[in-house]
Amino acid sequence: AIAPGYRADLLVLDDLNEFTIWKVYSAGKLVAEDGVALGVEAPSVSEETEKKVLSSFCLPPLSAADFHIPPEGEKCRVIRVLPGELITENEEMVIAWDKSNGVDPARDLLKLAVIERHKETGHRGLGFIKGLGMTRGAIASSVSHDSHNLIVVGANEADMALAANCVREHGGNAVVLDGRVLAEMRLPIAGLMSDKTASEVAHENEQVREAVRLLGVTDGIEPFMNMAFVSLTVIPKLKMTTQGLVDVEKQERVSLYLS
Repeated sequence: AIAPGYRADLLVLDDLNEFTIWKVYSAGKLVAEDGVALGVEAPSVSEETEKKVLSSFCLPPLSAADFHIPPEGEKCRVIRVLPGELITENEEMVIAWDKSNGVDPARDLLKLAVIERHKETGHRGLGFIKGLGMTRGAIASSVSHDSHNLIVVGANEADMALAANCVREHGGNAVVLDGRVLAEMRLPIAGLMSDKTASEVAHENEQVREAVRLLGVTDGIEPFMNMAFVSLTVIPKLKMTTQGLVDVEKQERVSLYLS
């Protein structure tokens, strides 16, 4: 309400059709006019802090060999993505190791990696994921709650390495197919934020969302959203971390191999 005794947080519009904001009042004080903030100074940022957030990837370049999984058991735990859900199922599948080190697009079975990127520990969780519908190529992202490590999904190790290194260099999201980067959404600030305008970021986001369809990702699946939560170990049931698989309901690490 606008009345005596109420906190005067107000927007003054000059056009109800275009909804252009003319003035902004906070607690009765004019704080912005004609799109310009009043009385607000840009915070000072030290060179050390700026360097830290713009160079947040502390890991060496990755190769295809970094995504190889040792064939130590016939059956493995597999993270199964559910359409429109952040919850993932814990599925057990027989792995055909002689087929691309276990990758089997015909069974919707892809390789998954979560790689520690902050302190160069070398920690790397490897396993399998299904439900994205990808049949080729690879995607990588540095948006991976809550730790925001480097996460990669792919149908072959060479494309996974290229996608991972692309994100390692620029942050954000990358889509790769047959050794070529199809699309990027760069997030150079800590791997989580862009320094571009909202319209530029929206365009890049649209490009990566369209590019994943060329990899076979099915309609109704938003792979970067799924990837962002695949390593979040507070949402059931099975998640991947830099230390390997975690059974969220038991709150314990579990082996990739079942036999």
